[in-house]
Amino acid sequence: MKEFHVFTHIEKTHEQAFIFEVERDIEKNLLRIRELWMVTVQNSGEVKARIKFEDMMMSISDNVGGNIRDCDVPTIVNVFNELIPKEHQQEIIDELVEKEQQLEELRVRETDSNQLISASEFVNNFDLNGNIDQIVQNIINSKKQ
Repeated sequence: MKEFHVFTHIEKTHEQAFIFEVERDIEKNLLRIRELWMVTVQNSGEVKARIKFEDMMMSISDNVGGNIRDCDVPTIVNVFNELIPKEHQQEIIDELVEKEQQLEELRVRETDSNQLISASEFVNNFDLNGNIDQIVQNIINSKKQ
């Protein structure tokens, strides 16, 4: 069943109205926001926007990880500085730092794993049934090549 909801926001400098087109499935306990219509009225006129959430959600689901590079997120946060509370801005930056640390740990683990695989492949190229001196000499000789 389709339904509509309106929310208004009034400030000294402007007024906004948000109209949501919603689809509700009571049997499945499902609520889907389909569209948002927004109007902002200021002294200089009005701005209207239509946001199609269905199209946005399809695009978002196709772009795992986002379509904004992490290095550009602080710039975006700065653009919306007056809209995003300071504590949320800090939370965003902290999450970016944590994400970069996790990625670096993955890179280190991957490097360590690759080194172990390379060492294993390197050792497999030698006859390990001989004595230790012969194995060491084979390794030294292979390094010279």
